[in-house]
Amino acid sequence: MIQIEIQYCWISYLTLIRIFACSILTSDEHAKLRW
Repeated sequence: MIQIEIQYCWISYLTLIRIFACSILTSDEHAKLRW
């Protein structure tokens, strides 16, 4: 049970990092387009 909870937390954590990285990359590209 505990292992499954840790795995779920880890997956959600990675998903948050992915969303965060994607938002940074898109804002970066928008900045390049503005320039």
